[in-house]
Amino acid sequence: MTWSADPELQQMFLGELDERSSRLLEGAHAMRTDAVTKELAGAMMREGHTVKGTSRVMGYYVVSVAGHLVEHIWRGIQRAEREPGMELARALEMAARAIPDAGRGDPEVPTRDLAEAMAWLAELTPDFEMPDLPEPAPVPEAEPAPVIEPVAVEPVPADPVSEEVHEPAEVDEADVGVAVAEVAPAE
Repeated sequence: MTWSADPELQQMFLGELDERSSRLLEGAHAMRTDAVTKELAGAMMREGHTVKGTSRVMGYYVVSVAGHLVEHIWRGIQRAEREPGMELARALEMAARAIPDAGRGDPEVPTRDLAEAMAWLAELTPDFEMPDLPEPAPVPEAEPAPVIEPVAVEPVPADPVSEEVHEPAEVDEADVGVAVAEVAPAE
């Protein structure tokens, strides 16, 4: 039995991935706005490290590799060995968004989104030794939409307009004052 076979642990794992990915997304957004500090980079490195470890324990090897890659990138930023930038921020955002779905998929096969994010990050991080990973599962082709035949619609006759003209009713101003006095609270 793998850990991922335990439904309670699986739910905890998925919650953990959602939480960590959300934080990683915040880090990527900070990179977009040039707000990365050494402390933030350290925090993001630990988020990637946690994704790596929990995914490995749960049997999600591909997600574990993604966590390792993210950890590696943020460690380089924290140590001033790697420069943050807009393209790196977009690739990190893509990975952060893809990690939760990958945790809900096949533990051995990456989702297409995660595979694309990891390939992009690996391209931007040539010092990371990316292991060979399986190809993402093919996306099933959508069935063609059914052909809907047009239906003949009968025109609906318009309602006849009344020729009768209504004059406004006469209102006695004294009656209006009495009605308002009856409704208005006493001061």
